[in-house]
Amino acid sequence: MIHSIMTTSSSNNSSRRRIIRKQVDELIKKHMREEQQRKETSLSPSAKVDAAFARLANVNTASHSGMHI
Repeated sequence: MIHSIMTTSSSNNSSRRRIIRKQVDELIKKHMREEQQRKETSLSPSAKVDAAFARLANVNTASHSGMHI
């Protein structure tokens, strides 16, 4: 697809190139948004440990109360 944007063959008129370029731009923007969201949701090692301890505490609390998870 990108190759078709960059080539100037007669089969790729300017309208088609604009459409393809817009699609590529949208894909790049989508990828950048997803990458930013991934960075925001990734946890530091200490935060992962804290989350693991919190899950263990919930399991221990549930097992002492007779609940099964």
